[in-house]
Amino acid sequence: MVRSRFLARLECLREQFDAAGQDGLLISDPANVRYLTGFSGSFCRLVIGPVGVFLVTDRRYAESAPEEPPVYDLVVASGARYIEAEREAILLSGSRRLGFEPGAISWWELRALEACLSRRSRLLAAGGQVEELRRIKDDLEIAAIRSAVAATEMALTHVLAVAEPGVAERELAAILAADLRRHSDGPPAFEPLVSSGPRTAILHARPSARRMEAGDLLLVDAGATASGLAADMCRTIVVGDPQDGLQARAFAAVREALDAAIAAARPGDPASQVEDAARRVLESHGYPLRHDVGHGVGLDVHESPRLAQDSTEVLAPGMVLAIEPGLYVAGWGGVRLEELVLVTAQGACRLTHLPVSLNVAAG
Repeated sequence: MVRSRFLARLECLREQFDAAGQDGLLISDPANVRYLTGFSGSFCRLVIGPVGVFLVTDRRYAESAPEEPPVYDLVVASGARYIEAEREAILLSGSRRLGFEPGAISWWELRALEACLSRRSRLLAAGGQVEELRRIKDDLEIAAIRSAVAATEMALTHVLAVAEPGVAERELAAILAADLRRHSDGPPAFEPLVSSGPRTAILHARPSARRMEAGDLLLVDAGATASGLAADMCRTIVVGDPQDGLQARAFAAVREALDAAIAAARPGDPASQVEDAARRVLESHGYPLRHDVGHGVGLDVHESPRLAQDSTEVLAPGMVLAIEPGLYVAGWGGVRLEELVLVTAQGACRLTHLPVSLNVAAG
């Protein structure tokens, strides 16, 4: 079953080649290699051509036995001589007009390949073709994301419960990272973000040595992985009791923006309207939207589509979206809330179920 899934993906990819003026594709992005083959080693290149599919990797993975017969033939690189192994794979593939992913290959590697291939094969800038396929998740991918969400929610529930005055952001981040690993089968999808007090106004704050104080806002953004698929969630709470009414009003504004954005995530509609919905709510409360309101999630924690004002993408069933409106006031703090949703034929279905509350006890 798994092998047939990869074969179907490869066939869908090949169907795009003629229109792009190519007869093959060199895949350098490890996430794209995993999507097409299931291979998840730290070093890999995949060559797809008219004759066959060839995976280039090193000796560490040469003896790995997949659960099913692989969809590729193996070309093993010896030491630093991986350019020679790539050349061999390209020649074996029979490709004469080979596309490559400009954003996933170095200038040096590209020039070295061109030099050793001479005129046997032309290298053509391509890219984006695999990412287009990855936007729509199949049932197995959605099940893995649900598992990653469950692990994330268990980790966040624990961490928010132990967030007390005197605990440092870095200490809380370390607990969170350990919990994410404990509850899932892989590493965290990204380094957890933990900020408190005025530092919550920093959009992408790394954990610091700052110790939380009673009445502080606490922002935690994290995600686990399951079978390589990511989750992404954010919650903002108050440590102890709220200090003033502004915290509650800001939280209510962001929650309203979140609900409006989720309601706007409908199949067949522009991705930009999700951001528009959140922006209108926040502006009605007197706050600007300072970043894109969300993004796709899958093998990478940030994938297509972008939920942004300038996005030209259209939403479709099977897309998994992270929707994360926020507001930020320098010197005071910020509030961000993030949920994962699955776009279905009927609209957006929430995959995350952790209570959304400014006060943990109230949630």
